[in-house]
Amino acid sequence: MRLTMRSYRAGDEVRVVALWNQSYTRYAGVATRTVEYWRWSILGRPGMSEDDIFLIESGERLVGYAALWTGGKVLELAVNSDLSAPSRRCVTRQLLSGLEARARAREWDSVELVLPASDRLIDRTLRSAGYAVYGTPTTIVRLLNPEVLLRSLTAARAARLVPLRGQKLLVTLSAGDDPFLLQHRLCVRFGDSIDVRNVGDEEGSSADAELQLSLAGLAELVFCGAGARQLLEAGELRVDPHAATAKVLVFLAALAVDAPWYTPVSEEF
Repeated sequence: MRLTMRSYRAGDEVRVVALWNQSYTRYAGVATRTVEYWRWSILGRPGMSEDDIFLIESGERLVGYAALWTGGKVLELAVNSDLSAPSRRCVTRQLLSGLEARARAREWDSVELVLPASDRLIDRTLRSAGYAVYGTPTTIVRLLNPEVLLRSLTAARAARLVPLRGQKLLVTLSAGDDPFLLQHRLCVRFGDSIDVRNVGDEEGSSADAELQLSLAGLAELVFCGAGARQLLEAGELRVDPHAATAKVLVFLAALAVDAPWYTPVSEEF
């Protein structure tokens, strides 16, 4: 794939915003941009130079974009998520080269991504290029409807859950420190399709296994990269009977999201 990089030109914002929204479709809806918002938050930001807004194209197709602000702060970075992994790494590296060259020309001594890349492939590319993570990021997740969450995740990961076909698991949740618990017992049946439903106390002994954990523990497993084995060792996850632990681990491993949700920093001028 032949790539060319250039600076922003008037009228590019429509394509830039379309790329941003496409590249973040896997993440929370708050990432959605409008052309008007982009003009205000990026193009109209005091200290922003149009020369410091980089676009990477493959032929007529826009595949990458980054906006460098004063002091070497990267306000936005987006790479087309439909590209292959090697192509996405290549686009990211070329963006970094442009950002670093411009920072040196401006006599800024660093390049800092103040918005999270929100993408593990881009994160690994940044780390391999020598970028360091500093500070302690905090992720706060509150699960409001575990039934809907598990239904969506098991449908998306059905291929990974084929080994559990014919099994039935009960997921028993405790509130922990969260006073709000919409459902406390969910039944997951693995057949030609996967059925998840709230059963309360109506089903029990007929299940092949029951796993017990807190609502916060489920959120950590799904969104925060916590391992089920870690929770088992810490006593935060219990499996009954113990002999069914391997089945439960297959189920829980399939639930983890592949990348963190995008969370924007507060806007400041």
